[in-house]
Amino acid sequence: MKTILALIRSSWPTALWQAELENAEYQWQQTVDGPGAVAVLNRELPALLVIDLALPSVLDGPLRHWLRHNRNLPVLALASQPEEFEQALQEDLVDDFLLQPFSPRQWSVRVSLLLQRSSSSSTWPVKVGQLRIESARRRVTLAGRPVELTTSELALLKAMAADPGRVFTRSELQASLASAGSRTDRAVDCHIKNLRRKIESNPRQPNLVLTVHGIGYRLASSADRPASGATP
Repeated sequence: MKTILALIRSSWPTALWQAELENAEYQWQQTVDGPGAVAVLNRELPALLVIDLALPSVLDGPLRHWLRHNRNLPVLALASQPEEFEQALQEDLVDDFLLQPFSPRQWSVRVSLLLQRSSSSSTWPVKVGQLRIESARRRVTLAGRPVELTTSELALLKAMAADPGRVFTRSELQASLASAGSRTDRAVDCHIKNLRRKIESNPRQPNLVLTVHGIGYRLASSADRPASGATP
């Protein structure tokens, strides 16, 4: 059974989270400080690391050093204020975040997406045509040129890139945006529209981010032909 390591305060409702994880056959392990987390990480690599950014100096010292040299481990940050995770994201120390308050459903979806990325980590970077997505480096290029994406656009693209060809519902994609403050289906559609403007040669006839009417969106896979009837 795979392990999820949590470096969090005791005040979080971990019983609800653990119930969700046990249903997915993941074991929950909790530690109280950075050095303790590093000791566990050096013994056995978990499937996911959850970090409470409100803990004092949680990303200082040995844990910061460990994360800088082991970015193949997906990291989910929990925060009470946006300022807590902004620097961690900028320094590429975490992959995703949840901003309090969040529901058990949001927790479950976000963790599932990160675990899915972990289980398919050997497929990174993802390449679709001239589009290249590097998860750990949070880098996207098109025909070799960097593409500047917002945090929300990148979150959507990484979520879909974890499983090219799979249809993601708007609810699933909305969950990947919730911590960025975008909590509606309309926000998903708006970010998809902006993302297409940056990566599609013709945003009105997309070849990369495809619409599945009545359900959501998917990232094209190698099985798709260009201009395969997708609509914006």
